[in-house]
Amino acid sequence: MSTLVKKPSNALDLEFVDDLIEAIGIEDFIDIVKTLEHEVDLQISLLQARLRACDLESVKLTAHRLAGMLSQFGAFEVAACAERVRTASTSADVNRLAALMVALCRASMSAIAVLPLSLDIAAMELSKSPINANVALTAGVRAS
Repeated sequence: MSTLVKKPSNALDLEFVDDLIEAIGIEDFIDIVKTLEHEVDLQISLLQARLRACDLESVKLTAHRLAGMLSQFGAFEVAACAERVRTASTSADVNRLAALMVALCRASMSAIAVLPLSLDIAAMELSKSPINANVALTAGVRAS
């Protein structure tokens, strides 16, 4: 596992995300995040509309979809909240938990969306490190 992802976040398991980026590459990760942002926004809108319509079974299904999407990116709190939505027995509990889930989804997406920027900054800092500069300089001298 690389150590480029260092920004603390309660919304994401950053070790999981770091492993994912290492496995698929930063370019693919960025492309997937762009699609994910659109899909999560759509599912949140559906969740809220279904809450207003008091369609609790559809709320539970949409919560499950959101959890599945975001847990692939290390947002395990969303998945745990979705499970509580699924097992809630009263409409008041479903409404309260679904509102919490929307907040968790948004926090998770905010954390996911800034990861590529964080990685770029970490990579730049790493390249400015005196140790790395010395290695690059030594490699350049040997190559000459």
